[in-house]
Amino acid sequence: MIGSALRTLWLVARRAFWRRSTELVYRYCRETQGQGVQDPNIVCYDAANLPPEHLARELFPSGGLFGFNLMRRRMNRRGARALCLIEDGQVMGWGWVQDWQPFRRKYRRLAANARMLGPYMTFPAFRGRGVYGRLLKHSITVCEDRDRVPLLIFVRPHNHSSIRGIEKAGFRKLGCYTFTSVLFGLMNFVSVTEPETPATGQAP
Repeated sequence: MIGSALRTLWLVARRAFWRRSTELVYRYCRETQGQGVQDPNIVCYDAANLPPEHLARELFPSGGLFGFNLMRRRMNRRGARALCLIEDGQVMGWGWVQDWQPFRRKYRRLAANARMLGPYMTFPAFRGRGVYGRLLKHSITVCEDRDRVPLLIFVRPHNHSSIRGIEKAGFRKLGCYTFTSVLFGLMNFVSVTEPETPATGQAP
C-alpha cells in the first residue's frame, strides 16, 4: 500500500516538475485544402450555443470533472468551439477548434498566434467511415482567420491512424518536435527533428 502510494506520488511529481512529449505538427495548407468542406451533419457549439449537459459529457475530454470544467471554461472564456457529427440521432465523433492562448506558453516557438485544431474523437462503432476527415475539413470552414494565422494540429508519432487521416485531409507536415516543460510549465524548451517549414506568418 505504501509502495503504491509512493510510486503514485513520484509519477505526479515527475509530471508536474518535468514533462516531455514528442509530437508531429501539421498545418492547414490553402493550396491543397481550399476553404475546407462544410458538412450539414456537423453541429458547432460555442459560448452562444452551448451543448446540452448530457452531450457535453461526451464532447469534453475524458478527464473527470476537471476535464469537463476545463473545456467548458475554454468554451465560455477562450472562444473554443466544439464540432459534433450527428447522423440518425447518433453522435459519430467530435472535435475542437481552440484559441491559441492556452497553448502559447508551450508552443510559442512554433507560432506567436494560431488556431489549435483538436483533440478529435471518433467513437469505435463509426471508425473507418471517414468521420475524422469530415471533422477536419469542417474545422477549416469555421476558422474565419485561416488566411491570417496558421491552423495547427498535433499528433503523437505512434498514432498512425490519426496521421493517415490528417495527411489524407491535406494538412502539411511541419516536422517532429520534442517539448519539455519544467516547474509546472514556467519553463518550456523545444528541440526539433525533421523540420520542413516555419509555422509563423500567413497560411500558405
